[in-house]
Amino acid sequence: MTIFLVSCQTSSPEQQIADPSRVTLQENQKAQSLLAAADLALEENRLTTPLDDNAYLKYLQVLAIEPGNKPADQGIANIVEKYLAWSMDAVYSGQYRKATDYLNKAKSVDENHPNIESVTNLISSYLEGGRKTFVLSRTEIEEKNSETLKTLKLIAADITKFDARVVIEAPSDPAARWIYQQLNQATIERVSARFEMPSRVRIHLF
Repeated sequence: MTIFLVSCQTSSPEQQIADPSRVTLQENQKAQSLLAAADLALEENRLTTPLDDNAYLKYLQVLAIEPGNKPADQGIANIVEKYLAWSMDAVYSGQYRKATDYLNKAKSVDENHPNIESVTNLISSYLEGGRKTFVLSRTEIEEKNSETLKTLKLIAADITKFDARVVIEAPSDPAARWIYQQLNQATIERVSARFEMPSRVRIHLF
């Protein structure tokens, strides 16, 4: 008579509790608390400083408890986006060192973020002199005469030629939008522009 022995393994209660893939209620509550604190730090621009109370640290702590937590992953992406936006603002203001500093901080959080390369190229282009600035008078913009339209068409030709990004400086939102409209009408592709509101009128091409 042949006897077949079947080995059965069962997990003890202690083994089940020690399972690292399971998140306890207490851990989940801690993760939610950290997530709320991280979101607040992000809103207050405490992105990576101070060292013991910043958004990046808290999002990492959430991920240590709950790997793959989507709000935490998104929060880290938002940190990078903020640094990149600040970097671009600094470039447009001529603050190259600050722009590079913000870019490096973005890289320190996530060097593989898809927008890192474009901002890096923007800074390089600016430092290499890849900018043209056109100065117009407030009177020209207010009168909207044929000479002003001719000037804007010439600027639009350069936008198309160099596939340039644009910063429009104008004393009012209606004036800036009118300039933007004229440039758009004279280009093949839609113009990518950013508005600033100083007292002068200038158009920067990058």
